[in-house]
Amino acid sequence: MSGKRKIIFIVCLVLASSAAAFAAYEITVDILNKRQYRELRENVFASESVSDTVTEASSSVSDSVTESTGSVESSKAELFESPIDFVELQAVNSDIYSWLEVVDTDISYPVLQHPTELEYYLRRGLDCEYSNDGSLFTAPDNPRDMSGFNTIIYGHNLRSLGMFGTLKYYRDYDYLQAHRDIVVYTPYATFYYKVFAAVTYSDVLIPAEFDFDTEEGRQGFLDSLDDISDMNSFILDDMEVGTDDLLLTLSTCNSDNSQRFLVVAVLTDVES
Repeated sequence: MSGKRKIIFIVCLVLASSAAAFAAYEITVDILNKRQYRELRENVFASESVSDTVTEASSSVSDSVTESTGSVESSKAELFESPIDFVELQAVNSDIYSWLEVVDTDISYPVLQHPTELEYYLRRGLDCEYSNDGSLFTAPDNPRDMSGFNTIIYGHNLRSLGMFGTLKYYRDYDYLQAHRDIVVYTPYATFYYKVFAAVTYSDVLIPAEFDFDTEEGRQGFLDSLDDISDMNSFILDDMEVGTDDLLLTLSTCNSDNSQRFLVVAVLTDVES
């Protein structure tokens, strides 16, 4: 073997070894992350799952549900007993303010909110240390009492299928129909949502694009969902969703960096 070929062989060997080491590192980190969240769920959940107790979703949000979101924290917090141990969660990190569960899926994680930085938890775990997986998070100006028109939760589309890695399954119509129930637990109330849309969306910052303080802005977002014509995007027509409803949007990256994938749900009930 000539000297040049030897050099090429050695370089290829080093690259292959580095790739293998990195893959092994990713697998190890993924195992540790899954173990961490599994143990966390076991410690903070009073019951194993909400799937048996999820309420039947109504076709639209009643006025009483909408009104209750604005007053529940102050008037009923002392009477409500959450199935989640938020005392333990907030001892881990005080930025944890809710827990998201997509019923009958692997998505069951705490949701964090940094007081000033939108992307603080983009590459940070619950301990605020660097993590390629990041955490589920909302923007600093998102109301923690879920009273905003559109609560947007961001998470990574991981190859390991952790975090929001399984949201891609909503590109299948049958999967969407079978996994429409979402629950958000908070210290003062439990919020029940029903999925009505799963769409490939642009990478715009939605709250900057639409002024949700105005009816025009809220309608603009709803219209933007209807305007999408993509074979893997679905808007279900069995629910009437309007500007007076409260939405929950799960947002993750797409294979195309100029796009996001959104799963959008409407509030149907509040237990407080």
